[in-house]
Amino acid sequence: MINPDNNNDHEELEQRYTKEEAKRKLNIVFELLDISTIRDIRQLKHIRQNVDAACSILHTLCDLLLDAEDKSINQHLSIKDTNALLSGFNTLFQQSGDVGQIHLLTISSNSWGFLAFLEYSNGNKPLSDSTIKLVIEFYLQDDISRASSRKKDVIQINKVPVPVRFMKITGREAFQQFISQNLTIDIGKSSFYALRQRQIKFNTPLETCGWNKFLKNNLPDRYADLELITDKHLINRIVCGIPFEDCFNRHCNTCSLLNASDILLENININKDENASWSQWKTLNNKVDLHHINGFDYSLLDEIDSQWTTFLLHLHVTTEQKEYMKISLFKFN
Repeated sequence: MINPDNNNDHEELEQRYTKEEAKRKLNIVFELLDISTIRDIRQLKHIRQNVDAACSILHTLCDLLLDAEDKSINQHLSIKDTNALLSGFNTLFQQSGDVGQIHLLTISSNSWGFLAFLEYSNGNKPLSDSTIKLVIEFYLQDDISRASSRKKDVIQINKVPVPVRFMKITGREAFQQFISQNLTIDIGKSSFYALRQRQIKFNTPLETCGWNKFLKNNLPDRYADLELITDKHLINRIVCGIPFEDCFNRHCNTCSLLNASDILLENININKDENASWSQWKTLNNKVDLHHINGFDYSLLDEIDSQWTTFLLHLHVTTEQKEYMKISLFKFN
């Protein structure tokens, strides 16, 4: 039977021998480096200071031997403190983001190399999936495009029927609005236009309204400047400065007497009996289609005035619907 006391005595002897052997080797090094030797192992602080001094001398001798360009700098830190500092630096580096890691590496030694950045040299950078998805969703917003009112306005995309939508604004206006809403997104005009889906059309029935056709196709070249007169210009000129609902249903006592043709004819004298042709969406035999009409200028102006009330009311209703949807979406989010 083994006596536990004998085992304890053996462990104590082995531990004492290990310490004495370490003391002997350290004293050999200290004597070579002209450092005071160890006499009492209980003087822990004194021993650690001597070890740090020995390490510093060894680093200096190494630099002298290797002709190192960067000499070792003695910061008067103990090896324990140095290790703790390096450990904390490593932890801080692992917990930092990309920018923080770059800042930390600027204090590293030149022998570690140079900070390098990847450079894309294959032309324009491809758009990320998130950017593509964001642009596609932008085109489908109700204040950017609207669904066609015709049931037959459907196209096949990958053998799947998709309803046609019409842009409410121009491509340039859509691009500017997208950039203003997404300042961090880097995308060019061509890429933005290319992401418009096939079912979203720029050619809307509203764009073929009477006054635009009249100005673009029927007036002589000397009246080309009148192309600046758009539906928005007519609305701003006719309705009150602070419009109410009565302004859009033509019940307002102030602005209901002014017609669209009055604005169109302000800066031009034309012969109302001259021939004119225009395009107009009409319902015939329960079918909505684009009709090309030949007539006189006065007929075109009368047609514009007759459709003006319907157009204003439609504009007011759709605008109110968009504002309501924006408020509802904001409350939902």
